[in-house]
Amino acid sequence: MPYLTQSNAQKIADRIMEIVPYNINIMNQNGEIIASGDKSRIGSVHKGAVRAIERREAYNVYQDTDTERRGVNLPIIYNMQMLGVIGISGDVDEVMDIARIVVTTAQLMVENEIFNDIIAIKETRLNNFLYEWSQRKAEDYDEAFLNQAEYFKIDVTKERVAVLFRLKRVRFSIIERIQRMLHKGDYVIRQSMENVIIFFEDVPQLQRRINDIMEISTDLQRCFVGEKSNIALKSVQSVEKVMKMAEATKNDQQVISYDDLRLECLLSEITEDNVIRDIMEKLTQNDANHTLQHTILVYADTNEDQKKTCSMLFIHRNTLNYRLDKIEELTGLNPRNGKNLILLYIAVIHLRLKV
Repeated sequence: MPYLTQSNAQKIADRIMEIVPYNINIMNQNGEIIASGDKSRIGSVHKGAVRAIERREAYNVYQDTDTERRGVNLPIIYNMQMLGVIGISGDVDEVMDIARIVVTTAQLMVENEIFNDIIAIKETRLNNFLYEWSQRKAEDYDEAFLNQAEYFKIDVTKERVAVLFRLKRVRFSIIERIQRMLHKGDYVIRQSMENVIIFFEDVPQLQRRINDIMEISTDLQRCFVGEKSNIALKSVQSVEKVMKMAEATKNDQQVISYDDLRLECLLSEITEDNVIRDIMEKLTQNDANHTLQHTILVYADTNEDQKKTCSMLFIHRNTLNYRLDKIEELTGLNPRNGKNLILLYIAVIHLRLKV
């Protein structure tokens, strides 16, 4: 049921009283004063308003009496529902037009709030659907779900890319600015207090569009790009894997995609066998500060280039060789051997993902 709030009623009374020399009272549907130029009267019952409510028409007082002051009491009715009463003290003929203006203002304000409520409800439904879509398996695309998609005019079968933006904090103003930059077929989902996921349909211009969004605010810290898929959940899972893998491998690129970490993501899915578990156990026991693990990652990423590895780790070549020898001593696997390095790399990835 629509209603006139005390806050809105007082705004109306204050605004009108700035331009007319009359006191204005606004009462709710029970005749209780909720706004007035005389604040001391708020909370009391207005007898004239009660009569106007009972009659569902104006109740005018033409002469002051012991119990009533002359003036107009005009009902506020919206869609046949009684919302309250406007009361203005003064000569009836002089204040009637003012009362009608106040009634119309109140009706418009209530109508606007109802409209905003409808929009808010629809946005909430859309956000709930988008979140559900991002978590739903393909086999669960049932009739009810597809009907919802049709209602929101979303083609859930189109290929899209999930892109996760990490923020210091998700603010409504940032979401609004992002939404203004979206194209038809793109959708944004607030995943958490720090993460926002956007489903992009326009893939060819993706990098440029990501860069444009990253420039919106310094609160946008990092961006992770998933794999393109016609199943939203698959793309979301891939982007979450990219984020997790980037953190595990200490990859601090601002924008990083699944393609950048495809190998690491695939290696992480390899089942741990006895050899991998043995390496993990030995590194866990003897590499508390993860120095050797980090060395393995960087050494592999540079394709066993010792000069580049030393540069990235800020160490001398002798230090690197000492670490490589130490890794072989602990694990029995020489990291200078390509196949051994792959095993060590897999073990480190699994270790990092367990942290």
